Amino acid sequence: MKKLVLNILNAEEPESKRVFLLLLMGFFMGFFVSGLSVGAESLFLNNFNEETDLPLAIVVSGAIGVVATYLFNYFQSKTSFVRLAGYTLLTIFVLLIGVEIAYSYLPDVSPLYFITFTFVLPFTYLILLIFWGAFGRLFDLRQSKRIIGGIDTGQLTASILALLVIIPYLLNRPDFAEKDLITMSVISLGGMFLSFLWLMNSSKKYLIKAGRNKFVPYKKVLTDKYMLLMVGFVLVSVVAVTFIDYSFFSVASAQFNESNLATFLAYFNGTIIIFSFLFKPSQQIKLSLYMD
Repeated sequence: MKKLVLNILNAEEPESKRVFLLLLMGFFMGFFVSGLSVGAESLFLNNFNEETDLPLAIVVSGAIGVVATYLFNYFQSKTSFVRLAGYTLLTIFVLLIGVEIAYSYLPDVSPLYFITFTFVLPFTYLILLIFWGAFGRLFDLRQSKRIIGGIDTGQLTASILALLVIIPYLLNRPDFAEKDLITMSVISLGGMFLSFLWLMNSSKKYLIKAGRNKFVPYKKVLTDKYMLLMVGFVLVSVVAVTFIDYSFFSVASAQFNESNLATFLAYFNGTIIIFSFLFKPSQQIKLSLYMD
């Protein structure tokens, strides 16, 4: 079984422990992102007006995301990746625990729904930076090119399982509410944090070789023609995605009521994940080989 998984991922035996721990880390990450996004989005759309409140929430979420990723990038040159990633995961964990506690004690929890919604985007970005940052430091360029096509299999598998099976099942239970999905995401984040520590502690020699990243000021980045084109491409893409998200959330909140909106979001996001998995060329080739 181990050899089969390594063959599918195009990994070699000496890399197996790092690969499997990254898969485990990605597995918890998939549950975390799925639970947080479905829970926060459904709570927000069920309690706020999509025409007046949604644009503000998207702007606030984007602003937090810019600040969070900038700070993460800046501190990569000031401290070790393990310490920075560990403190980042702990910060996210503490913030979500604080939201959980506030749910139980605040008389009016609607502001928490707004805050949690604005957390989805920046937390997802930070989690992805940590996951791919760990990957980039544990494998050299030759190894990365060989196994990068399947290294996020754990995340995709967990996301599909959570969105299409576990979350719809839990939402159909009378004793389970949308805000309990935030609790699921907190537990998943704890699992990701522990698997991250396990991965880093067992791979110290590879981290020493990787060293620290050098912080490059944004002013210098914008003077490079290639980077300027990349920045422009990303800006256009983000603007397009933002408009699509706004249109989607507006239509979804209008078409679905409080009882079935979260289930719809879970199934819809799960379908998107399946298509993203199937459209990966490396996965198509490997699946066809093992199905023949």
